[in-house]
Amino acid sequence: MDDETIKSMAIAEVFKSDPICRANSLDYFSNGESLVTAYDDGTVLIYDTLEAKVKTKIYCRKYGMGNVRFTHHPSAIIGSSTRCNFDFSIRYLSLHDYTYIREFRGHNDSVVSIAVSPSDDTFVSGAMDSSVRFWDLKSSTCIAVLKKQGHHVVAYDPTGVAFCCASPNNLIKLFDLRGLSKGPFSTFKLAHEPVDFLDIQFSDDGKCLLITTNTNSCFLLDAYDGRLVQKYIIKNECQAKIGSGFTPDSQYVVIANESGKINVWPVGKAEVMTTYEGHTSPIGCIQWNPKYKQFASACSNTALWLPRLPAE
Repeated sequence: MDDETIKSMAIAEVFKSDPICRANSLDYFSNGESLVTAYDDGTVLIYDTLEAKVKTKIYCRKYGMGNVRFTHHPSAIIGSSTRCNFDFSIRYLSLHDYTYIREFRGHNDSVVSIAVSPSDDTFVSGAMDSSVRFWDLKSSTCIAVLKKQGHHVVAYDPTGVAFCCASPNNLIKLFDLRGLSKGPFSTFKLAHEPVDFLDIQFSDDGKCLLITTNTNSCFLLDAYDGRLVQKYIIKNECQAKIGSGFTPDSQYVVIANESGKINVWPVGKAEVMTTYEGHTSPIGCIQWNPKYKQFASACSNTALWLPRLPAE
């Protein structure tokens, strides 16, 4: 990616939800050719990102689907319950025959974050029950549990060797998966008034952490020592989860706001480089395609963005 390409990005296709409903999560498959979006009404859409069309529409009406993630196979996804006040399971769904392969039970309050390991078939989940749980797709039994006060958002580092969780009191903790019993190998405290962390993610080069909160402030931290690299001020008066992410080359940060705009900064720079417009309501989800010059964003509609062709 370069500045010219970033500035040229524009909406190439829009997929409208029917009925109108908020998208709560989206995820690209690792080859960049498929995208999944989950909506609050339980609808799940699978897109062909190269043809810019919907491939599959699934209705998960009974349990809902949130925090949706592809596994390491393009025909299977996982996601958390969103429509049952008594059910907080995570479900492993086959896109081949639209059946649940497995249920992962253990959380007793809403799951707020799921991260799939980039290196194997394990995943980690954080919930409002003050726990972080580790799972293997091959078994419904929880591998390990970390119990701390407050809810947690979680993320794997790009190697899959370590993961981080962001918890109350502005704490970010890093764990080595080979020695969970030893506790975190590093703990940072964000020097800011207390905030609720709504999302945390590593840059693809593993050098930075991007944190979004329930305030107008988002933070870029050095992943090695927790040093504040940059603070970003956005518009988020509704205190909702706001879409954010890195470009695959880790050179740019994108963060949405509640007005439907998306700002882009070069990593480490304070000045906005460009702003994308096109959505009309708060953007809760953003992710860059891992293989192609494309990204997806979603409010109640899902948009695919591509570089504009140069004028002839």
